[in-house]
Amino acid sequence: MSSLNGREDDTRLIKLNRLNNELEKHQNANLDYMDTGIKILDVCKKVSMPYDKITPQMIAQIVRMTASSVTIKDKKVKMQFAEPYATLEKLIKLAKQGITESGYEEFFKSIMALKKLLFKD
Repeated sequence: MSSLNGREDDTRLIKLNRLNNELEKHQNANLDYMDTGIKILDVCKKVSMPYDKITPQMIAQIVRMTASSVTIKDKKVKMQFAEPYATLEKLIKLAKQGITESGYEEFFKSIMALKKLLFKD
């Protein structure tokens, strides 16, 4: 009987360790999302400053934070955004396309309806 209890205890410990590992992964993911959100807010704050208040160092920092590659050709700059900024760029393009196709009011109504559908209380 004691060997059965020992195996049950081992099984419980294994399950408990797995649950602790999963919990730690989720906690780390939450911290990663929070850090990413803070970085995005920091970039938004900096890029919304008046142009004459932005230093060359700030511009360089913004480019380093948001770009995965930057090329300059014929006095034109082409920038590939790094994640999560690339996803934000795609969402902005889709929003502009939606507004162009259906108008702002219809686009706004569609987004709000989708929001209600996805985030039911």
